[in-house]
Amino acid sequence: MAELAVIIVTHNSQDVLPRCLDALSRQTIQADIVLVDSGSKDVSYLDAYRMRSGIRVILEENIGFSRANNRGCQALSQAAEFIL
Repeated sequence: MAELAVIIVTHNSQDVLPRCLDALSRQTIQADIVLVDSGSKDVSYLDAYRMRSGIRVILEENIGFSRANNRGCQALSQAAEFIL
């Protein structure tokens, strides 16, 4: 079980998302990462992340930040002690 779950809500964030995920990949603690896209116009940039181990990508219509976070929590594969 990963002690840490990271839920990232994104909307047209193709310019900053790579730096965020690269920083997470350099951490020593194992994290369950859920990436929730909330209605981006172009989601093709997310294809590369779908292939990465440990990252789950969820595509949604623009449901807002709070609902997208809730959707990310629902998608966690198991309980975590901490959620960012």
